Amino acid sequence: FRSADGQAQALEDRCPHRGPLLSLGQVGAWEPGTITCRYHGMTFNGDGDCVAFIADGPDSRACGRVKARSYPVEERSGIVWLYMGADQPPALEQGLPYGEQLLAGAHLVTTRMPLEFSHLATLDNDIDLAHPGVLHRTCVPFSAQKPGGHIVATDLDNGGVRANFADDTPHPGA
Repeated sequence: FRSADGQAQALEDRCPHRGPLLSLGQVGAWEPGTITCRYHGMTFNGDGDCVAFIADGPDSRACGRVKARSYPVEERSGIVWLYMGADQPPALEQGLPYGEQLLAGAHLVTTRMPLEFSHLATLDNDIDLAHPGVLHRTCVPFSAQKPGGHIVATDLDNGGVRANFADDTPHPGA
C-alpha cells in the first residue's frame, strides 16, 4: 500500500492480532497511508506501528505497543522492490542479477523458465471459439464481440498437429 505522500509501503501479510491477511484489509479507512485489518480493525502505518484499533476504541492500549513486521521498499524504474531478508538490504543493483542494466533501462533483460503444463489444455484453448466472446469480451481486440476467423491445422514432421486460430477480420481496436 502507499503512504499519504504516495510512497510504497510493505508489511507482512499477517495481522499480529489474530493472523488474518492484511492484504484483504482496507487502505486509508482510518486515515490516508494506513491499512486496516478487516477482522477487528487493527490499523497500521507504513512502519508497522498500530495507530488505531477500531474494535477496541479510541483509547486502545494496542496503539503504539503492537507492531506488524515492515519491510524496506524501494521504487525504481516503475517497479516496487521489497527486501524480506533479516539484515540490512544490499544495494538493489548488487542484489539483482543484471541489476545495473535493468535499472538503467538501457537493456531488455529476459529469462526463460520451464513451465509444466498440458499441451492438450493449450490445444483446447486455441480451438475453443466460444471462450473469447465471454472470457476476453473486454479486451480491445474483441471489443465485446465474438471473433470471426477459422482454425488452421498444420501437420508436423514428428506426427503432431499444430492448430491455431487465424482471424483475418478487422477489429475495432486494431
